[in-house]
Amino acid sequence: MQTVLDLGDRPRRTFIPRTPEEIRTEAQDMLDTWGAFVADKKRVRGLVAIERPLTAHEGRQLSALIRKTKIKLIEMDALKVEGGVDWPAHHVEHVIRTMTRLDGDRAEALNGLGWGPEVSSKGHWCAAMLSIDRDRAISVGRLFVEHYRNQTERLADYYPLPVDWEFMK
Repeated sequence: MQTVLDLGDRPRRTFIPRTPEEIRTEAQDMLDTWGAFVADKKRVRGLVAIERPLTAHEGRQLSALIRKTKIKLIEMDALKVEGGVDWPAHHVEHVIRTMTRLDGDRAEALNGLGWGPEVSSKGHWCAAMLSIDRDRAISVGRLFVEHYRNQTERLADYYPLPVDWEFMK
């Protein structure tokens, strides 16, 4: 016996299949926006860079990686934001941008530059988020900057500090 599920007034979601090329476009957009925060970014970049049309299997792989990235984004959005440095927002932004620039190796080498392995992806999220929702990026960034406070003095060796930097110590 089959039962009919009454959804009431709730709209039904219809499944619209996407082509591998539409998935590739979404993955490229995600890379352009989130950069190093994208899940398995090396694999995503490789699949996006394929010069022929993607196979259905490659499209499914990309789709799965897009889902993983979206899950990471949801986790970051749910992150509780309490504490961290009480510096002016432009100082926190400077540290986020500078630490991200210095994290070219994505924390593969423990060289004391840029984000560490436990925060690298989240630090890159903060940098990308600055142009999307600056207030959220700054509030989350305050937590990570607190952890790297001892590195901030050396940032001037790489990028000029804000003029009023000495007042925030």
